[in-house]
Amino acid sequence: MAVAGGGNPHAAAPIPLSSKGVAPPSRPGYGAVGDRIVVRANHFLVRVADSDMIYLYDVNMNPTPKTRHINRVVISELAKLHREAHLGGLSFAYDGSKALYTAGKLPFESMDFKIKLGKDLREIEYKVTIRLAGQADLHHLHEFIAGRQRDSQQQTIQALDVVLRESPSLNYVTVYRSFFSTAFGREDIGDGLESWKGYYQSLRPTQMGLSLNIEGQRYFKKLNENQVTGLLKATCLPPQKREQKISEMVQHNNYPADRVVREFKIDISNQMATVPARVLPAPMLRYHDSGKEKTCYPRVGQWSMMNKKMVDGAKVQKWTCVSFARMQMDAVHRLCGELIYTCNATGMHFNQWPVMEVHSASPDNIEAALKNIHSVAPELELLIVILPDNSGYYGRIKRVCETELGIVSQCLKPGRKLWSFDRKYLENVSLKINVKTGGRNVVLQRPLLPGGLEDPTIIFGADVTHPAPGEDSAASIAAVVASMDWPEVTKYRALVSAQPARQEIIQDLFTMTETPLNTGCQQKADAQKKNIVCGGMIRDLLMAFYSKNAKRKPKRIIFYRDGVSDGQFYQVLLYEMDAIKKVIASMDSTYKPLVTFVVVQKRHHTRLFPEVHGRQDLTDKSGNIRPGTVVDTNICHPSEFDF
Repeated sequence: MAVAGGGNPHAAAPIPLSSKGVAPPSRPGYGAVGDRIVVRANHFLVRVADSDMIYLYDVNMNPTPKTRHINRVVISELAKLHREAHLGGLSFAYDGSKALYTAGKLPFESMDFKIKLGKDLREIEYKVTIRLAGQADLHHLHEFIAGRQRDSQQQTIQALDVVLRESPSLNYVTVYRSFFSTAFGREDIGDGLESWKGYYQSLRPTQMGLSLNIEGQRYFKKLNENQVTGLLKATCLPPQKREQKISEMVQHNNYPADRVVREFKIDISNQMATVPARVLPAPMLRYHDSGKEKTCYPRVGQWSMMNKKMVDGAKVQKWTCVSFARMQMDAVHRLCGELIYTCNATGMHFNQWPVMEVHSASPDNIEAALKNIHSVAPELELLIVILPDNSGYYGRIKRVCETELGIVSQCLKPGRKLWSFDRKYLENVSLKINVKTGGRNVVLQRPLLPGGLEDPTIIFGADVTHPAPGEDSAASIAAVVASMDWPEVTKYRALVSAQPARQEIIQDLFTMTETPLNTGCQQKADAQKKNIVCGGMIRDLLMAFYSKNAKRKPKRIIFYRDGVSDGQFYQVLLYEMDAIKKVIASMDSTYKPLVTFVVVQKRHHTRLFPEVHGRQDLTDKSGNIRPGTVVDTNICHPSEFDF
């Protein structure tokens, strides 16, 4: 979208039709900023023959087996009985459902088989029909990886992925794309549960070729806090140990000895990919001029508040504290005093006298205690909450404070750092309090983006939270935040909206509502000439930005979208980018900001390791790669813009 000048945001504009066929942009080039280093990645190069074909067969079973496991048992029995006589001696890969792949063509177009499972009265006979459904030319896959064609060859990649998953699916417990076995180790995590170690496996197209992404996997169901603690102890490993475990899993799988892999002429490296990377320079931070240190350059992602003051300290006049912990009130009073002193020392304006007496309450009556505080001090600006000694209460306290009473709260967890009045701990809490009560802790010394003050920019963040497994009656919650200050980009406004469970596409980014009032974007909807009012979360946040920035609309929109899997990418891009375009058109026919839509995947399975473990110039104090490390070659997409 081109850049254009301002205009009245209330001016009428036609609502465009939905955009169709939105495609991800091609990679414009490669980054050059930063210190160049080399890292290792848990990607293993996969080579396949250029000229071969893969044949796809449709599988139908009658009666339909109840589970994918039974599907596999039926097909395994079929292979054992008929491979030499009717299947041309070929091995095949089966996805556990409807698709079967072979490296050569079977000696029939379609054939029925009868397979019996079980014994005596429990015996079930399945009629299995295998029918040729298509074929994939591996030459086109090589052309795609080389960047000479845009068609993603997803079906061919899926076929090869099924091939590489065939043996693990038969030998291990399969959960989605992960495989688990007691052979990898097991740990008791308490309350009758144990954790089984396993690994995640996925075949991906990259610039270096096909890549098998393998990672030691942590699988979370709904666990209590003790079980989560036990699971984390069992699975959290230092980087060098994690790299070693991944390599051991690849060796354990012994792909060269796999009959199916050999038949498809697939060769898998047993060495992790070596990848060029860059460490981006950290930005210079600016604090308040009244502090001894007015600027700060972060070192390895960390910095201290010592000798610094918040750039904008908030004012807190009306506050109180309630303790749900088993602690003497003298200690609670001293804690409040130390915290207030720290807040004021770092730049806040914090009244030392509470509006309501600091007191304790039983964790058995949390809701009643919070509601009583609200009734006694309805204009409370901050509630300091000392959590109970037992875990599990934080969510309840936040739910009541944030969603029922409208109280800004700061929770403190009992422990050694709290009751020893640790300076760094209290400074960290003061930073949280300052932001929650309207202040700003720090800003960048230089503008965030090129263009400075002349090109106001709004930054959005969006995500959808889904109900826990087994709670499908609950709604999914969509949340959108947007920056309100330019050029600092430190203050955000948030909006939330409920939508149907498990729906990933955000429904309320843009809305149109019929109204008799002559407001909004005044779109003529039909022959009755009804008025349409435009709204939705993006439009509301854009209007808030417009109001707070001297009636200037942003010339650039950066939209960060979290929680989108590879399979949902194109659908989310199509509908949510379309919503952004509709919002823009509804504000002003001449308004044409630049829009950047960025999908952020935090739960990817790529892990980067330092080229040499233990070197302080290559790692942080935990042994991980340095903050700011970025990779945009080798293991990234062959042609699309990712990093």
